[in-house]
Amino acid sequence: MIQTQSPQQALEKILSAEILVAAKISDARDRGEKQILEAQNKLIAVKTDIVESARVERDQMIKAGINESREDAERTIHTARLEAEEFFENGRKFLDEAAELVLHTLLGNNEETK
Repeated sequence: MIQTQSPQQALEKILSAEILVAAKISDARDRGEKQILEAQNKLIAVKTDIVESARVERDQMIKAGINESREDAERTIHTARLEAEEFFENGRKFLDEAAELVLHTLLGNNEETK
């Protein structure tokens, strides 16, 4: 048996369905906006992490460069010290000979003039 509905009942059923659909649309819109906001917040967090990681990596690279430069400078200073010591040692070897040569030159010149 088919029940016939009055126009009033059919209209109420249609309105009820429209309200239900509108509520579902509103709920879907709210969920979508929430998901967009969460995605934007995650994107901001990822960007912040990337920037912070880059800063840390840059600082580490700078420190490593400074340390390497210091080590190079220390090696250069050490090498210069060794070369200076060798130079002075070589100079000392010839100091007596040079002094003797100067004395002979001076005394030799003085003896020749007398």
